Amino acid sequence: MAGREVRAGKAFVEIVLRDQLAGGLKRAAAQLRGFATLTGAIGAGLTTTSGAIIGPPAAAVSQFSSIGSAVADMSARTGMSAEGLTALGYAASMTGASLEDVEKGIRKMQQNVTDAASGSESAAKALAAIGLSAADLAGLSPEQQMQKIADGLARIQDPAMRTAAAMDIFGKSGTSLLPMMADGSAGMAAYAKEAERLGLIMSTEDASAADVLGDATDRMWGTLRGLTLQIGAALAPAVTDLANRITACIATVSKFVKEHRSLVVTIAKTAVGLGVAGGAFVGIGMASLMASYLLQGFAAVSAAMGGVMGRVAGRISSAIASVTRLGSAFSAAAGRILVFSRLGAQAGLAVGAAFGRLLVSGAGSVLSLSSSLASLGVTAASSAARIAVAMGPTLWSGISTAATAT
Repeated sequence: MAGREVRAGKAFVEIVLRDQLAGGLKRAAAQLRGFATLTGAIGAGLTTTSGAIIGPPAAAVSQFSSIGSAVADMSARTGMSAEGLTALGYAASMTGASLEDVEKGIRKMQQNVTDAASGSESAAKALAAIGLSAADLAGLSPEQQMQKIADGLARIQDPAMRTAAAMDIFGKSGTSLLPMMADGSAGMAAYAKEAERLGLIMSTEDASAADVLGDATDRMWGTLRGLTLQIGAALAPAVTDLANRITACIATVSKFVKEHRSLVVTIAKTAVGLGVAGGAFVGIGMASLMASYLLQGFAAVSAAMGGVMGRVAGRISSAIASVTRLGSAFSAAAGRILVFSRLGAQAGLAVGAAFGRLLVSGAGSVLSLSSSLASLGVTAASSAARIAVAMGPTLWSGISTAATAT
């Protein structure tokens, strides 16, 4: 007895401990899930915030590197300062041209100035058309040379002659650069001042720093491309072996197909037959569904007609009741008339009998109409069933014919 009590107590303790442990583990798991959800949300928020903070500066650095590198390289090609190039670039953008047009025009201008100084008659003639000579431009920076040429072009009143002179000095870019030089050196100076006020002038130091950054970025991407080449070289033998094995497998399959063409044709026909059979079953299903809808429609029509006729029968019954009450009234009146005249009594009885016959005839008509409606519902349901049954053999015959054809 004592042993059983000890064992029972031990079992109770074990159950309690197991339940408490299970409950504690479940609560701990729920808390961990909640903590994981919370930390995930915090992480996502921090990532989004970090992207929002880092994104604009990163884009700014990329644009600085791109523009600065282009200006530094252009400065090296033309001999102009970064400040002068960015000022001319702003003036060009405000008048429908581009910094590339400026570079091409400056390089052509420098070539003409050099050729005129070397004795080229055509170059000297182009400068003379705007009232300048090679000596006037000697020793000046490209920016200063361009300002003097802009003043010379502005002095030409004839638009056609001005355009021709601009093209003789700046080449094909002359027509694109004419609008920014329309007001001479004063207009170009106004554009430069506005660009400086807007913070669009890039110093030579900044352009050099951007060029260094661009070169470092190019080296980084070049190193990454080199890494991809090394990875590809390491994987090439394994990929080559895999490609060879796949090729051999395909060749084996191709040989099998060539040697067993009839089997392939049989498989194809079987697949087509299955497809046709599946389509036929789909047709049967659709036909059955249509038949069920037809039955439901007939049932609904029968129910609706039954309801309408039931209401009509109710109205007729009400009318018959009224007629019955009227007949009773006539019978009562006839009883009273009987006191005064036997002839009056006989007339009252005849009228009452006539109304009685009318009551019996009306009731018979209502019963006949209800029976007709019920017969119509049964006939409609029977017709729909016969249609559904008749469709079955036709569809099955179509399936058999399609399967035989394949």
